[in-house]
Amino acid sequence: MKNLLLLSLAFGAALTAAAETAYYTMDNLSDVVSISPNGRYAVTAATDMNLSYIWNVEKPAEFVLVQAPNNNKIELYGVTDDGMAVGGYYVGDSKFQPCIVVNGEIKDLPSTPMAMNNNFARCVTADGKVIGGYIAYRDPESEVGMRYRPCFWRLNDQGEYDLELDPELALPEHQGFITNCISPDGSALGGRLYCAAGSEIPALYKDGELIYWNELETKIEPFEYKGQVIGYYENYYIDGMKDGCKGEYVIGEFTGADAWGNFYGFRTIVDWASEDGEDYQLSKYACVYNIMADEFTDYPQGGGISSFSTGLGQDSKYIFCNGDRMLVSEGDTEEVKSISGTFGFTNASQMTAVLSASADGRIIGGSRQEVNPANGEMLYYPFIVVLDEPLVEAPVGLGVEVIPAEEGSVIVLSAGRVDFAGAEGEVYDMEGRKVGAGSSVAVPAGFYVVKCGQESRKVMVK
Repeated sequence: MKNLLLLSLAFGAALTAAAETAYYTMDNLSDVVSISPNGRYAVTAATDMNLSYIWNVEKPAEFVLVQAPNNNKIELYGVTDDGMAVGGYYVGDSKFQPCIVVNGEIKDLPSTPMAMNNNFARCVTADGKVIGGYIAYRDPESEVGMRYRPCFWRLNDQGEYDLELDPELALPEHQGFITNCISPDGSALGGRLYCAAGSEIPALYKDGELIYWNELETKIEPFEYKGQVIGYYENYYIDGMKDGCKGEYVIGEFTGADAWGNFYGFRTIVDWASEDGEDYQLSKYACVYNIMADEFTDYPQGGGISSFSTGLGQDSKYIFCNGDRMLVSEGDTEEVKSISGTFGFTNASQMTAVLSASADGRIIGGSRQEVNPANGEMLYYPFIVVLDEPLVEAPVGLGVEVIPAEEGSVIVLSAGRVDFAGAEGEVYDMEGRKVGAGSSVAVPAGFYVVKCGQESRKVMVK
């Protein structure tokens, strides 16, 4: 692995030395970043090169390369609060196998004999009990010979995952459903529904059904050659617009979800159309759908915002947009602000977007981009920012607190455990009884006194 880059504020102090905003990146390519809800772990994936890395808040300057069997390609897309990563690895014959990674060991998830090429676990709940993804399912009735089918893997009482996939789910001819994110309770998958070559709409998969909001219509149309009808084919219309009409497409997807049931993304809406549908106007809007309130909100294109990547807060207080921008809600007002300027860090290059955040917003991660001087192509790298304090109050059981201790050591508090990085520590209850010692101590929720070196602190474990 190439040398890692560590950038921070002008104070020059890393996370383990002081509670200041710190910025971490590396010079290995990665265009996807996912943060665990408690902020302890992150995974990054380079989809062009099929390489993935795992990041740990206890060693924030390190991005650890994950090796697949026989040095094959691997892509990781999600991570749990205890560091289990989900994704898929290459097994040959243009095929990827869904998998989990636990303590560096790759374990296969159940698949199906009908699986074809790209099969991935794409997202996971905080506790790892539900994994969401998709299977490239063989389907001779489809024009392209297969359909991407959404699926769940659910943890059973024996500690193994069972595949939940409906082979009868009605899907469009072209490609089907691509999973990107999951609701906090693991009941719904968010992503995009491919309706035809190049056209797609944001959609959810819940209770065995697809949920989408744009009008979708299928028509059987003749295919003519030299004035003669030589066959018939299915064509899809979205909001009355035929795929590829006038060289424009109706597009959209959900890209991220937060702990409050909000799904973030974008979609194009037909603002105006003539009676025959040949003339129309398409506009791209950033959007949020709250699954608990069943409310869909399209945001106008003010401030140049055309899509949302993710967000957090019960009232979507912080919504991250494309570039170095976020939409911040303060009472009844909303304002577009610079992410780096607001939080006080210097990005190593142009920011593409914040792609993921911990439930309390203290850890945010995304991608940055540079132009390859040799060929002009765009190169993408990951970044992770550790803020000096949370942005919102996380739901119960989520979130991680990092407390700097002496001589570069750090105390990490999360649900049901106390960890020590840089030195071993001790944990005492409020009666002075020792309840554990070492680098990691599991404890019930409550108040404790932790000792790290010569330093003692009273803490609360949720």
